[in-house]
Amino acid sequence: MMMGKTVIEKFEHYGRLCAFAFVIITPDDWVENNSKKYFQARPNVLFKLGWFCGRYGRDNVRILRQEETPLPSDLNGLITIDFNKQLEEVYGGSHPSFKKQGDPFRKLNDLNLIPLPM
Repeated sequence: MMMGKTVIEKFEHYGRLCAFAFVIITPDDWVENNSKKYFQARPNVLFKLGWFCGRYGRDNVRILRQEETPLPSDLNGLITIDFNKQLEEVYGGSHPSFKKQGDPFRKLNDLNLIPLPM
């Protein structure tokens, strides 16, 4: 059990058991900056994204980004898979990155880690 542990301690513990990460980026926070108003990803999610990149390397991290959610320009080198409204839109290996390295959703499903829609 990980009761009483901080979030970063849990990441460190479970991070040793994994080798790949999906980071879901959605427009959750409303920002008003000077005359600009927009939604952005939560800063803690971006921190975790960086943590995963440092732990597993950029090739073993995928950003699942809801369309129109801005990302910091430093993340432009990471593979980003966009979806419109539902995360399930990216299942099935239709994104070009899956053709290069195989469909990670299918691999997770083959290991009985996530169910895929029929």
